[in-house]
Amino acid sequence: MKKRKWIVWLGILLVLFAARGALFRGLVQYRPVAERSVMAPADQELKALIEEQLSVRKPDQLGEIVKIARSITARNLSFALRSAPSNPDEAYRAGKANCIGYAALYASVCQQMFRQNGWADQFQASHKVGKIYFLGYDVHRLFKDPFFKDHDYVEIRDAGTGSRLCIDPSLGDYTGIYRVRAD
Repeated sequence: MKKRKWIVWLGILLVLFAARGALFRGLVQYRPVAERSVMAPADQELKALIEEQLSVRKPDQLGEIVKIARSITARNLSFALRSAPSNPDEAYRAGKANCIGYAALYASVCQQMFRQNGWADQFQASHKVGKIYFLGYDVHRLFKDPFFKDHDYVEIRDAGTGSRLCIDPSLGDYTGIYRVRAD
């Protein structure tokens, strides 16, 4: 009987783990309050890395560019809880960033790949500043530290369909949950 309970609990945990993204999007919502400009990469090493990834992987759809940008960002950054570069080139060189640097690098890489792939007229990456709400409650109100006053993420908009995809690269780097729900 004990073995059966453990199997049931293990099954429940596996289902929760597998559904963590959908569960997160069901409970948490991002609301934009501002937007930061997206800078084109100027660092030659970063530009060469983007070029190399495009030539090796030859993306032919948006989902592939999203994955390449996710890979470049996650492999080259680690999270810094305090002050860190917000410029994508500086964050890339430092290897450390907070949510601002993560979003800046991710949006910069996406925009560069859209340009190089000839998709700049169809897709646009925006660097958003937002508030995070858990079941409608602003979680930023729980913190007094100005570091937690807001959170940065990236919105990718398809000009043809008007659809959008919201990505939180700093959250994704540590939880595997990249796609988020936003207003």
